[in-house]
Amino acid sequence: MFKCKLILLYLSTLDNLLLKPYDKIMDQEKQMPPAPAPDEQIKVKKKRLFKITFIAIFILLLVGILNFFNILKIGFLPHMPYEESQQSSSDANLDPNRPATHPINNSIAEVVTLSYLPQSFDDVAITEGKAAEEDTLATWDTQYGKGTAGGSVASDGNQMAKLVIYLDYETDAPITADLAKEIVPQFFSPIPKAEFRCGILRNDLNYCESFWMEPDGTKRGSGLYEGNPFSTDPNKNSVFFCQFTKESDLYSWQSCASDFAETGIQ
Repeated sequence: MFKCKLILLYLSTLDNLLLKPYDKIMDQEKQMPPAPAPDEQIKVKKKRLFKITFIAIFILLLVGILNFFNILKIGFLPHMPYEESQQSSSDANLDPNRPATHPINNSIAEVVTLSYLPQSFDDVAITEGKAAEEDTLATWDTQYGKGTAGGSVASDGNQMAKLVIYLDYETDAPITADLAKEIVPQFFSPIPKAEFRCGILRNDLNYCESFWMEPDGTKRGSGLYEGNPFSTDPNKNSVFFCQFTKESDLYSWQSCASDFAETGIQ
């Protein structure tokens, strides 16, 4: 009898040991979330594919637009001709309210930087020469004082054959080639293509300029002048620009200043 009780106790203990791990496994399986159905997996994959496709198309469109306007340059993709994009950029920098009806207004807008353009070209005072050999003059206000442009209109009536611009500039620093190289690009957009050289004018004033010829034969110069021929204030300095086309009576000059017209600044 005693042996039978021992056998029954042993079997009961063994049963508990074997069944407890099984019960734990069943409980864990009940707690695990059910696997997604095949249809839901397909929907998730389609959403991911759509997002990837949308991003890829957006990037391609962006690259194409940037390339077309020459911001990115990818040779095999179509793009706007460089000259047209430059003209569009130049037009965007001009005062949209200007009535550029006179060639001298057009010339001012083309070469003077935005900061020193007239607030409105309606404010530019233009004085026509009374005779064919007399220059047309234009004046306007700038942050340093006055801007003055003078010259003669070309035979086609659309541009200036001769153009000289002086903008008032205040400085206590001596007029030097290094100062001219630094200051001139702030006032005029044409980039000087020759070395800046300095000389003394007949009136003992310092004068520094860069004078060069463009590929189309137009002569240009820009620089700093210890004075201003259009100002009555003897203490006024000026930043200047000149341009002579082949039609100009000053085309033979080698400088913007008559003192250096024959040889330029040596």
